[in-house]
Amino acid sequence: MSQELWKHIYFERATRQERLASANWVMSHPETIPELIKWCFVVKDPRATKAAYVLEMIAVIDSDVVQPQLGRLISGLDTPIAPPTARAIAHVLEILILKYRPNEASKEILNQEQNNRLLEISFDWLLNDLQTSTKARAMTIVYEIGKHSSWAHQALKVYLEDHIMTGSPGFQARGKTILRHLRKP
Repeated sequence: MSQELWKHIYFERATRQERLASANWVMSHPETIPELIKWCFVVKDPRATKAAYVLEMIAVIDSDVVQPQLGRLISGLDTPIAPPTARAIAHVLEILILKYRPNEASKEILNQEQNNRLLEISFDWLLNDLQTSTKARAMTIVYEIGKHSSWAHQALKVYLEDHIMTGSPGFQARGKTILRHLRKP
């Protein structure tokens, strides 16, 4: 990571104020976004989570800045990542999918291979021992992308019906909402 980028995304505690300051600096230097994304996927480096937190804040502020990097973000998920990093990346992906998927005016932002990869990653997040927020975001991603898949909604429905009663309150709340959508004719 370049010293300049690291200097601006380094923070002791991941407070909203610190993440916001870092995100604003990166947004004012958009040429650093590909490097920031690259650092989200450096295995066993604590800076990966900080980079993911900053990317998450950027997506919350202005998802249009991150959208052109979506392919790079999905490609990076081929490497194992720490649970806090997965949570932040899942949030970024959820924001992008919810903003761009239903919008008919925008072109498809993902090709079929990327759709399939994102479905695979999301199901992995659901099946692994991760935070509830990561699983909840994965449910939403599968639901949205699954609208154009012949198998994803059925697999998600079966998974939720099997796990809804044993999940945390947050898992149950999101799961019930998704199941309600899946059961509509």
